[in-house]
Amino acid sequence: MKKIKIIHINLSRGFAGSERHMVDLINYQSKNYKTYLIKSKKNTFINYSIVKKETKIYKISKFFKKNSLKKIIKKINPDIIHTHLGDASRIISKNWGNFKLVATCHMNYKKKHYTNHDGIIVINKTQEKIIKKQFYNKILRINLWVPSIKSKRQSKIYLLNKLKIKKKSYIFGSIGRFHYQKGFDLILKIFNKLQLKNCYLILIGNGHTNYKEIYKNNSKIKILGHKTNPKDYLKIFNTFVFPSRWESFGLSLIEAMNEKLPIITSVNEGNKDWIKKHNVTLFNSDNEDQLKKVLLKHYLRKPKKRKYNLNDFQPNIIIKKINKFYKII
Repeated sequence: MKKIKIIHINLSRGFAGSERHMVDLINYQSKNYKTYLIKSKKNTFINYSIVKKETKIYKISKFFKKNSLKKIIKKINPDIIHTHLGDASRIISKNWGNFKLVATCHMNYKKKHYTNHDGIIVINKTQEKIIKKQFYNKILRINLWVPSIKSKRQSKIYLLNKLKIKKKSYIFGSIGRFHYQKGFDLILKIFNKLQLKNCYLILIGNGHTNYKEIYKNNSKIKILGHKTNPKDYLKIFNTFVFPSRWESFGLSLIEAMNEKLPIITSVNEGNKDWIKKHNVTLFNSDNEDQLKKVLLKHYLRKPKKRKYNLNDFQPNIIIKKINKFYKII
């Protein structure tokens, strides 16, 4: 039986939640379908160290993107093209072949980027409500899941020694991009003022350079760039902090839940559909006073690890829904 051909396209240069979700989806699909990935040459994070060898990767430059995409698509002659993020979504033309065009809306919806699409996958109810008013083809709403991307493992002791943190210290941590959206500026400002004894803050993600310079004199603040082994760092955190001002979903939240970490999180459009079902500490987005209070609460009480019900975030079930969606659009 002929295998269905699926092309995933992402032309970003970074490697945040959207890219990690895409890579994991491709890796699952590569077991049963012929999978291809078209990415930017500038994106050095996405390669065969994380993408399974069953998937063929094509790299394109920022020059003549449309022509390069058209050439590759005509060569592969896919059944499905699945775009991720707006840059890829707005370029593809249905005139390039007999394929179904699908997008996952990882960010805010822009109607002009999706006029050619047969279907859109959304990841929160707010997105779905907005898009339904402007997009008249099929829509599927899903939860994300914990990516299973493999990386070289580093022990807890090794990381603590590397970061010059004593074993019995209390560690607040978060993983994301150093962007206004993520609220890292907020937690840095508060933590820097608190001066908590034997307590550290670790923040991990792209775009960290300026913040590292600002807080270079505070040895209790550890500002790190992109890491290929985020799971190892989660294991050294005592409390995971998610201070985002807005989100599409909140992938790192369920990763922290998977590690049974106590969690402090803002409530935003990406997580408000599901976060209140779980035993976490909440604060209103962009509220400094509330965030300060809950940080102190966790520091003083030192909550233990806890088990979360992750039944709503099972990859096998969600990916089956995506594969079925391809067939009905």
